[in-house]
Amino acid sequence: MEAAGLKAVCRRHVGSCVVITRSQALVLGFFVMVVGSLVVIRAAAPDVYEQALSFPPSWPRWANAVFPITLAAFLTLVSIGQ
Repeated sequence: MEAAGLKAVCRRHVGSCVVITRSQALVLGFFVMVVGSLVVIRAAAPDVYEQALSFPPSWPRWANAVFPITLAAFLTLVSIGQ
C-alpha cells in the first residue's frame, strides 16, 4: 500500500494498516531527535543539563532523572496517538 510517498505500517495483531505521511514522519523524526539529543547532553555534559533546567533547591534530587523519562513517555504517547 505505497502510493504517492506514503508508507504503510501494518499491525499484524490488529489486521489493519496505518499510513504515515511525510509530515507525520517529519514530526516523528523530530521527536526522536529531541529525545536522542536530551540523552546525549545528559550523558556527555550533565552540568549543562542541570544548569539549563535549574530546578529549585527545595526539589528532590530525583526530579532531574524523572524529567527526561516523563518527556520521552509524553512524546511516545503523542507519537502513537491512541
